Amino acid sequence: MCYRGIGKNRAIAIVAACEFGKRFRKTAPEEKPVLKNALAIGDYMMPQLEDLDVEEFWALFLNPKHELLRRVRICRGEVSENAADPRNIMRFGVLYNATYIVTVHNHVSGNSSPTKFDSTIAAKLTQAAESVRMTLHDHIILADEQYFSFKDNKKL
Repeated sequence: MCYRGIGKNRAIAIVAACEFGKRFRKTAPEEKPVLKNALAIGDYMMPQLEDLDVEEFWALFLNPKHELLRRVRICRGEVSENAADPRNIMRFGVLYNATYIVTVHNHVSGNSSPTKFDSTIAAKLTQAAESVRMTLHDHIILADEQYFSFKDNKKL
């Protein structure tokens, strides 16, 4: 309150903000989900993608311990080569300093079998990730509580 313009109420607010900051720093950091395999990834993303009436394409960016750094919805609606542009996905990977990238999308048809487009985009993403020293850890298709993993090459 010794500064001009700082009254009792404002001084209390400043002290409270400082105390809040101290307490916030003392709290444990939020645990990052570990997504090492297709089942863990599918279980993590299923609540986000089940019951949607449109396709969504997501990219998950992981550190070397397979902990989630960030997840980004790449597109919503019709998933096409333009919408799921590998260059855009790699840009996010570099931005978040990711080691691994996992891409996930849903099939609203209820059939988790990969289409020709799914195979093509997985191959392009694998090549793009290697060019920036990252790894496409998996490409997963979700549909009606079933998963298809390109890494495992099977339905789960």
